[in-house]
Amino acid sequence: MKKKTAKQRLIFCTFSDFKAGNQGDSVNDRKLFGAIPSDYEKIALYPNYKGVNKIDKKSIFKYFIRYINEIVSSNRIFITRAPKLALLPVILKKIFKNRIVIRMGCTPVVFIERRAFARNPEFQYSKNLFKRLFYFIEPHLELYAIRHADKFIIENQRAKNMAIFYGADPKKIKIIPYYVEDYFLKSQPLNFEKGKESFRIGYTGRFSLYDLLNPIIDAISLLKDQSYKIQLFLIGDGITRQNLEKNVKEKNLEENIIFLGSKPHREVSDLINQYHCLVLPMLNNICPSAVAIKILEGVIKGKIIITTYSGNNVSLFLGNEDLILKECTSNTIAEKIKFVYENYDKYKKISINISNFQKKNRSKQIYQKKIREMLSEISL
Repeated sequence: MKKKTAKQRLIFCTFSDFKAGNQGDSVNDRKLFGAIPSDYEKIALYPNYKGVNKIDKKSIFKYFIRYINEIVSSNRIFITRAPKLALLPVILKKIFKNRIVIRMGCTPVVFIERRAFARNPEFQYSKNLFKRLFYFIEPHLELYAIRHADKFIIENQRAKNMAIFYGADPKKIKIIPYYVEDYFLKSQPLNFEKGKESFRIGYTGRFSLYDLLNPIIDAISLLKDQSYKIQLFLIGDGITRQNLEKNVKEKNLEENIIFLGSKPHREVSDLINQYHCLVLPMLNNICPSAVAIKILEGVIKGKIIITTYSGNNVSLFLGNEDLILKECTSNTIAEKIKFVYENYDKYKKISINISNFQKKNRSKQIYQKKIREMLSEISL
């Protein structure tokens, strides 16, 4: 009887809320983990969370014990989300003969995004001394890991160029574009008749300090005053929700703006199907190669999207930039919503064409094929 060969052990390390169903980073992490072929013995390492964006501190110790235990074992493949988690495996890889892959996605180096966020007045940069010290040494840690990793998974060409600039070997880089889950492929374009029904707008996000929600609320107030029949559905939760609800109540918008709370990812897909338009403004100062998964999901669904010139999101729209905001104010958002309201059929057709193009170039099958190719090049 032929002896069964042991599977290559593969460890995926992340600090995202891996079990969360409605956050872009965790969604992308789970998709990557799911794309790893079954002929690998794959394990996901991640801390537990208790509440929105709050890591369970007790779980961190257990996380690092498991992390170190895997590092000091031999012949592992490590895939880490971002460079910092790759640092220790990289330092010890010659001793333990491990292979290290850094999943950079569309943000190759975290410190670039952190510095960009710090330039936004909406983002509160930490004044904690230890955090500021860490932010000072963070670039050096990331750059060391980048220069010594075995492979890189990167989302787009702009991100690849940035990784090369910071020391990544171009021959080790594999561009693997994001895709969306199969249930996001199911969508029927909505018709809209002015004056006969409410114009339904959707928003998804974390309700963080830097999410641009108050300008959207104020825009709905302006449109209500101009007698537009309109509703906004907010999907998500976070620390700003209480203040946002207060703003809605003060403006007497309870019937126009509905807070749906945090929803499972599959349910988010079903909800988006019901909206004529998505309004997803983002901070302009983020990593210039970043692609937001929530915008990609809306694009794949063929939804009309109003957003901002942030990161690399504009690349998803194939040159159709009529609905991209140069500045995010209540007035500019209200004007774009009115523009879509008056020209709905035109922008529905454009959005469907964009969706069809992206579906051909971004798929689960393409993603899985490229992951398998990359792993075959470094497997022991």
